[in-house]
Amino acid sequence: MDEMKLDYIMEIAQQKSISKAAKNLFIAQPSLSRYVINLEKRLGVKLFDRSHTPLELTEAGHLMVQYIQQSEALKENFFHELEEHKKSACTEIKIGVVSWRIPVFLPKIVPEFIGKHNNVNVIIKEGVSQDLEALVIEDQIDACVVNGPQNNQSLEYRVLNYEKIVLAVPRNSEVAKNNYDFENDIYRPVDLRSLKNEAFILLVEKYRLGLLSRKIFKSRGIMPSHITYVSNMNTALSMSAVGLGLTFMPESGIERPFDGCESPLYFSIGEPEFGFPLIIAFKKGKKLNQHLMEFIDFVCSNYNEYRQS
Repeated sequence: MDEMKLDYIMEIAQQKSISKAAKNLFIAQPSLSRYVINLEKRLGVKLFDRSHTPLELTEAGHLMVQYIQQSEALKENFFHELEEHKKSACTEIKIGVVSWRIPVFLPKIVPEFIGKHNNVNVIIKEGVSQDLEALVIEDQIDACVVNGPQNNQSLEYRVLNYEKIVLAVPRNSEVAKNNYDFENDIYRPVDLRSLKNEAFILLVEKYRLGLLSRKIFKSRGIMPSHITYVSNMNTALSMSAVGLGLTFMPESGIERPFDGCESPLYFSIGEPEFGFPLIIAFKKGKKLNQHLMEFIDFVCSNYNEYRQS
């Protein structure tokens, strides 16, 4: 019995009428009646009790319906298991990472993970936090490592660490001279209210650090008169290192190497502190394949160790 004819039996059982079932199945009633009669002859049992209006299933009819339902459930389970098998056999995972974190992920975390899972390829895509989250939701990448906060209801998050925001200051600036004891290597928190006339280098507002920078100024009741806007954290730090202005950055960047020049000095911004969580995000409600789950667990367990090393 093919699937279509099993559908015939189910439709008759549901409608309790051959004529109504024929109409819903878009076939002639006599053809459907002949099919039922021939099937009952072949099986040697009656499936429907025609002495009742509406039709009723016989005991054999109930067994037939039960068999069809079980067959459908088995078929659905088979295709589900097949999809899970294909996912678990996946040898490629796509991970979005904000550019600032690439120096930790590419030379440290990704090679270590691949060394433990040599049948898995990890593809890294750089981008802005909001853009990477959108790609996860659109199933173009599997997960992303981005700056918080966790505010997208379509995603699930796991927190890797929490980072304070510090102020990067050129070494040869008056701000550095006034707040750093070079002889004793002592840093003093900077009062941002005294810096309203200083040049700042800020990320544009589509970056979460760009938005946070504006909140920091608002909390101190100032807005600097000289601001240069950039779209890359590394650019902002490089400009600060050569004396072009002050900039905010996550504290994890303090150990970032600088080519050809000394690094800026890094100061606490005092109270209240500002910061954000670093998170790994994946699509809510989506069944994750085994390799992706292993990658997420690996990053959560090892990120801070690799960052500090």
